Amino acid sequence: MKITSALLFFLLLLWPITVHAEEQPTHNTDLDIMYQKIATYDFRDDTVLPLQKNVLTAYSKDGTETADLAMKADPVPLETVWTIAFLRNPDLEAMRQMIRARAEMYPQVMAIEALAAQNRSFLQGINTRTSMTVMNESPELLFPGPGILSFNGRLAHLEVEMAMQEYTMKLRDIGADLLALCAERESYRKSLLVLSDMLRLFSAFEDSLKTRFVTNQAMYPEVARFQAERARMIAERETMKRMMDSFLARINHLLGRPTLAPIGNVRLPHPSKTPDFNSSLDEALEHRQELHIQRLTIDILQTLSQLKHRATLSPLSPGFAYPKPAMEDMSEKGRMTKKKIIPDPLIVYRQTFRTEPSAGLSNNYQEQIAFLRELDHRIKAEEAREEEMKNDTSARLADALAEYTNSLLKETTERKKVLPILQQGLESTTASFRTGKVSFLEWLELFMKVLQSKLDVIQYSASAFKSLAEIHMLRGTLR
Repeated sequence: MKITSALLFFLLLLWPITVHAEEQPTHNTDLDIMYQKIATYDFRDDTVLPLQKNVLTAYSKDGTETADLAMKADPVPLETVWTIAFLRNPDLEAMRQMIRARAEMYPQVMAIEALAAQNRSFLQGINTRTSMTVMNESPELLFPGPGILSFNGRLAHLEVEMAMQEYTMKLRDIGADLLALCAERESYRKSLLVLSDMLRLFSAFEDSLKTRFVTNQAMYPEVARFQAERARMIAERETMKRMMDSFLARINHLLGRPTLAPIGNVRLPHPSKTPDFNSSLDEALEHRQELHIQRLTIDILQTLSQLKHRATLSPLSPGFAYPKPAMEDMSEKGRMTKKKIIPDPLIVYRQTFRTEPSAGLSNNYQEQIAFLRELDHRIKAEEAREEEMKNDTSARLADALAEYTNSLLKETTERKKVLPILQQGLESTTASFRTGKVSFLEWLELFMKVLQSKLDVIQYSASAFKSLAEIHMLRGTLR
């Protein structure tokens, strides 16, 4: 029986050596869990930004040329633009690396703190009997136990969570900015086409107007007005071309591409239905990254408060008392018997750390208590700020939804009701002008109204998309 037990014990000792590396149990510590989460974290975050997997795959295989070809298509889906931004935006890549860097900071900090704590306890232990002022610290500050280190592990988790939320917010903002910028660029492109068409129609009346002027059927103010309006339209057309280049540069900046790299006409997705305020607010309160970051800020302060409470106001424990050598009994009987006195550890602890009420506290200890009170007030301030952020989100969401609905209503009204009437009136007035029944100025006034109505339809549509981008940002998701 004894031999069997010995063999079993020997096999158990050899067991960790014989198992394969992949079969060895992993240490389920806070830091290990954090590393695993970062290793498996999907930086695409499909819940926030829909990305085209075929473009992601093609870009990873074929490189820049495939991405550039995708951007030259006509039309270019907005999801393709988002995907290229995810792949090539320098800010996103920098934040991805910062998440990994922030995670690597904490093993160093925790190791340094443990070494510093050992050094403090050693040095202050040497000075225990000679320097009472140094020893007015709480024992947890001298001997930080596993509880405090676990608080540090939680702080590491929260810091990394905050970095991930900041990254997601950046991803969301870039997606929303691209939606608004592409909508603006498309509005200028469509406006340029409308203006060019109307300018050709307008210039066709030049010969007729000159003939009328020669035959005294038209006055010089009409000719001057014609020339002035045409000059304005030509200047506006050139302005629109420059604005298209400007928006192209801003889009390429977010895409990490050369400034004037060509981009095809972007196909903007139209929502199947108008967003509802209540459902949008629920999404915002659940997903908006600013609110998550604010909650994490509160969690960090609360964790720090718990850590400092544990360190500063630790429960009385004689186990932390410093060992002191036995002292000789200096009484007459003690000198005769050479008896030594062994101090009570609890008494030594109280004398060493002065655990009596506040009258005996050192300035350093009072500073620790003041810091705890400061943390409590900061936590309450951040909680109040969180409520203010929720109220602000609700108000801004209501404004954005109202602006979105109003823009759609104006666009529909202008396109379906106002513009058809003006176009019909222009056709009738054009026929009357050719027969000499109306003057050129009467025709010109109606012509300019038709032009403005067509441009307004385009502008109202672009305004709706910009409001939609704001709604997406407030909801925390572009889906």
